Amino acid sequence: MKIVDNTGDTQIRFIFQKDWVSGDSLYLKIRSRSTNKVHTEDLTNAGVIDLNQDRNYYSYLMPLSVKNAAGIVENNYYDVTLSDGFGILYTRETLFCTNQIILPQTNVLYDPNENQYKEHTTNNEFIILE
Repeated sequence: MKIVDNTGDTQIRFIFQKDWVSGDSLYLKIRSRSTNKVHTEDLTNAGVIDLNQDRNYYSYLMPLSVKNAAGIVENNYYDVTLSDGFGILYTRETLFCTNQIILPQTNVLYDPNENQYKEHTTNNEFIILE
């Protein structure tokens, strides 16, 4: 699963199931799991897919315009597929959109209840008898 936000461009790394040659047809499909809406982008001549030096993943800089066209909103899941014009699948991935800052190295993780509840502190000491 890849985590994206809906505020700017996002770098996404994909591991392809087979080699893709630059210039061959490549289509990005984004399907919302909540609305079942599908958005397709033609990445064939866009020059936005780069193979890294070790040849083990492809990088794609997803621009905000694609996110807006696909209707990517916060707290939703999306299915992403990259395939050629003949329907041959290169990769399939799940995206989750959140604007929360997530840093697994420092244990700052996603909180579905962030800013939903207010915590109140008090000096009252109540005794509850059951």
